Amino acid sequence: MNIPAPIIQFANKTGRWMVKNGPKLMSVGGGVMAVGGAVMACKATLHADEVLDRHKQKMAKIEAAKALSEENGDLEYTDKMMKKDRAIVYAETAVEFVKLYAPSVSVGLAGVGLMQGAFYISERRGAQTLAALTAMNEMYNDLLAKNPEIAEEAKALPVEKKEVRIKKLPEVSGDSESDDAAELVLEDYIPVEMFDVLENDPFIIKFDASSEGWHNGRCFVLNSSEVEQVFRSFSLRRETGHDVWVNDIRRAFDVEEKSLGWSHGYTSAPGDAIGYEIYPFVYDIIDGMVVGMSGVPGNTNEERLEQVKNLELSDGPDQYCYVIALRNADCTGAPRFIRNEVYGK
Repeated sequence: MNIPAPIIQFANKTGRWMVKNGPKLMSVGGGVMAVGGAVMACKATLHADEVLDRHKQKMAKIEAAKALSEENGDLEYTDKMMKKDRAIVYAETAVEFVKLYAPSVSVGLAGVGLMQGAFYISERRGAQTLAALTAMNEMYNDLLAKNPEIAEEAKALPVEKKEVRIKKLPEVSGDSESDDAAELVLEDYIPVEMFDVLENDPFIIKFDASSEGWHNGRCFVLNSSEVEQVFRSFSLRRETGHDVWVNDIRRAFDVEEKSLGWSHGYTSAPGDAIGYEIYPFVYDIIDGMVVGMSGVPGNTNEERLEQVKNLELSDGPDQYCYVIALRNADCTGAPRFIRNEVYGK
């Protein structure tokens, strides 16, 4: 049975979203269930009088039977028998109350359990994050302690800039950072201090281990397929008459939305198309710290991804990323300004 790719993509995205937002969902669901349990208990209380009335009627029958026995003087209904019948009535009344309030108590306790579970998961995630940050800080301090000259050299030496292969893009809404990022993705090597240029550009997406859809380890081909699958899904969406905004694509890769992402994108008009270029980079790591990243050679997406497959076969590095540059239909510039076309001038 062949499941359509959009359905698989949607299922994967939904699953990742639920895992990420699990504590919130559990907390909200637990609160709703706790309130629901209280409401159910209030409704059950309305029927409590009926249970008490039946209890009183049964006890009255026991008293009447005892009085009748004493009146006739036969004493067939002894005190021992009366105590036994009273115990049975009390037990039956208790069972009725349990049946009456059991659903509300169960729902309320389940809600409290969900909220407690959400607190535990959030606390565990916070502890893991703190432990990772503490370990990183200790590694950095150990590095400086073993090599005190590193900090001094970093301050004294200027950053060497490599020659850039320039591919000029049209200016987008006066944002010069877009031009800087478009040039930067063509570099063979990008130092860590230039990463912000890529992350601040609205039309550049850095897809790596920090994203939910990323597969850790030497999964070059698998991550390449993930990127291509996302764009196939959006292309199908556009072809079925829906506009695709840049922020729609950014959300799919779990990166921050940008203001220009709600004015630029791709329309469902004939002739339009979603253009993009994939630039794989391998992180340059020294003593556990990322100091830059080296680009994978190739002039087209196909050539660069073919090199990625070769890395997979040659037992490539663990830490790498895909820098995705969003383009227009011809891949000659940034995505178009489509707000006026969508909402009218």
